[in-house]
Amino acid sequence: IMESKPKLHLEEKIIYYGRLRRAIDRISHQIEDVLDFIRPSTLHFENHLVNEIIAAALEKIVKPDTVTINLPSNFVYVICDGIKMEVVLTNLVMNSIQAMNNSGQIDITLSDMPNDVLIQVSDTGCGISNDILPKIFDPLFTTKQTGTGLGLASCKKIVEQHRGMITA
Repeated sequence: IMESKPKLHLEEKIIYYGRLRRAIDRISHQIEDVLDFIRPSTLHFENHLVNEIIAAALEKIVKPDTVTINLPSNFVYVICDGIKMEVVLTNLVMNSIQAMNNSGQIDITLSDMPNDVLIQVSDTGCGISNDILPKIFDPLFTTKQTGTGLGLASCKKIVEQHRGMITA
């Protein structure tokens, strides 16, 4: 549009640049999802404070003022790949925000059990219908118009690489 209209006003150019930037961000995110899902990755296991991983994930998210995130009050350590687990938590929180239409409450809780660590992310969204629920971790399954269907599939892959399981 900008090329076909060389005499655009500055205000119009700003609007078009904003649209262009959003389109680039969207396609970049989709390409990263595909690459993260298909390329083999080596995990780097170290002892991490899960609370720090949660904080790092939340720094990557634009949270609307209408969303409240309640963080765990306890502190839990786990041996994991911190970067990969950050990807999981970022994905889960972003999905929660979208499921609540950018308004509601997200609770993140931690349970330190003898052989496992349980991380729960719950939200006040409407929930997932029973016909969709069994498919949400399947690659390429999405209910979003601009989604790739790889977010939760990637989460599942990462959690299973940690010899864990993810459920909804």
